[in-house]
Amino acid sequence: MKLDFIEEIKFFSSLSEDYLRFYGFLKDKKLWESSLSEILFHIGALDYHTFVYIMANERKKLEQFKNKANGMDLQKRCMSFLKTYYYDYFVNDISYAEPFLIRKLKKEYDYCQKIGLYSYIHALHPRIEVTNEKINFYKYQLFEINKSSIKEVIIHVDSYIMPHLLLGIEQSRIDLTTPVYLTSYNENHLPQDTLNIFKGLADGTRLTIIKYLYDRPMSTQGLAIELSLTEACISKHLKILYKAGIVSKERDGNYINYHLNQRVIDSLVVYMYELISKQ
Repeated sequence: MKLDFIEEIKFFSSLSEDYLRFYGFLKDKKLWESSLSEILFHIGALDYHTFVYIMANERKKLEQFKNKANGMDLQKRCMSFLKTYYYDYFVNDISYAEPFLIRKLKKEYDYCQKIGLYSYIHALHPRIEVTNEKINFYKYQLFEINKSSIKEVIIHVDSYIMPHLLLGIEQSRIDLTTPVYLTSYNENHLPQDTLNIFKGLADGTRLTIIKYLYDRPMSTQGLAIELSLTEACISKHLKILYKAGIVSKERDGNYINYHLNQRVIDSLVVYMYELISKQ
């Protein structure tokens, strides 16, 4: 990004309490499902009093922009900022990312159908807990939702939320988000976490372990029996897979079961395109 545009980001960040999600301020929630170009048009059509109030996150008015001239100047400057970001940066990014996001959403839907809704919700984030009667979300406070009150669950895909737990609750509907990993890399400095993933996959035994874990969680002992290898050998390979984030582990009595992190597997094509892309 150009330096002057970065300065604009800092300016509007300071006005919006570091919360640059402009459409999230809009009272009309129907607009939240609109295209960004429609939202830009709506923001530009607001009267300056409403615009300044929105920019202040509805908590206070920005004193320096209370008069009409300053308020209209701020709105004009903001629209220029948003349009520059939309046309010069976002449009290019979304043309690259959208196919991945769509495929990710379809895979998540299929996975949810396979394991069941509540098992899927439980696996979305480490701070989500599903009990027999409730879904508990551990954020800055505990949010408890009775399963019986839920009529609709909306799952969004997002490329920049981790490690945050995003949660929307409205009457009988909850909105949740699952991540897809899209980051920009310096072509002369490959990211270590991505290298660890591909190194973790670059072994026949580890690929066979992944194949077994795709069907169900297994222990070191169980994998050793299935692969006719020693527990020490299996343990060495699991350590590499765990370090790469390809598997997770969970204690079950005297055993430790290993689970395949399917989201990493689903994102392999994304990781590869990130590495080879010139953008």
